[in-house]
Amino acid sequence: MNCPSCGSPNADVSKFCARCGGALAAAAVAPAPAPAVSGEVLGQKQQVAPYWHTLLMILILVGLSYTGARRVQRAETAHTPRPLLYATTIAMQWTMLGFVWLGIRRRGYKLRDLTGKPWKSVEDALLDVAIAAGFWIGAVVVLAATARLIRFAPKLEDARKALEFIAPSNALELGIWVLLALTAGICEEIIFRGYLQRQFAALSRSVTAGILISAALFGASHAYEGGQRMILIGLLGAMLGALAVWRKNLRPSMIAHTWQDVFAGFGLFVLRRLRG
Repeated sequence: MNCPSCGSPNADVSKFCARCGGALAAAAVAPAPAPAVSGEVLGQKQQVAPYWHTLLMILILVGLSYTGARRVQRAETAHTPRPLLYATTIAMQWTMLGFVWLGIRRRGYKLRDLTGKPWKSVEDALLDVAIAAGFWIGAVVVLAATARLIRFAPKLEDARKALEFIAPSNALELGIWVLLALTAGICEEIIFRGYLQRQFAALSRSVTAGILISAALFGASHAYEGGQRMILIGLLGAMLGALAVWRKNLRPSMIAHTWQDVFAGFGLFVLRRLRG
């Protein structure tokens, strides 16, 4: 530190000049570090990872979707136990979430920055549960109306046959299915609504475009379930995306997504038991 009176150099910790005895100016205060990124302030158009990472994620998702039907067919031909098939899918989903984490940490973000602000009270949790319940009921109505509009109803039997192999057949498989549904509710919402939706919104500079592009990719990632189901899944993805933007966190969409998959599993389970 230089003396403001005589210009002589002094140690930064000195209070008085060693040459002239004059008072030295207070040491400049280092600026406080920038606050950590918080889910409360993370914008819906915030780029959270390099775009090359997003491109690689898209290629992986499309590849998994393309090979999904073949994986199920091979598992059916080889009589692969359903618990093993479920466990493999669970591991794959968490691996994909880990890949998202690797991408966002390059920019200093954490997974909780994508999920949004935490619950601060029981009332906050109950509110999100209530919103998720209302959303899920409304989504079922919208999806049913859309299925009727695209004449999907006559093909429900074909869809049931296509999904029959992966349907749980006993209590053990049903329990693992619930774990699979919970995994999908957490991982897919963070991947598609927390990560990809923001990346597409940042790239297009439009939240609406981010929702629609992410929803289209969400539907395409389930292409192995057939074209019409892909449309319905994409529509569900768009509604989940809009819910995430409105609530500014992913918890209601995670809850609704999990419910959707749980009830689908129970429905397939009941159909299988009725058919004896």
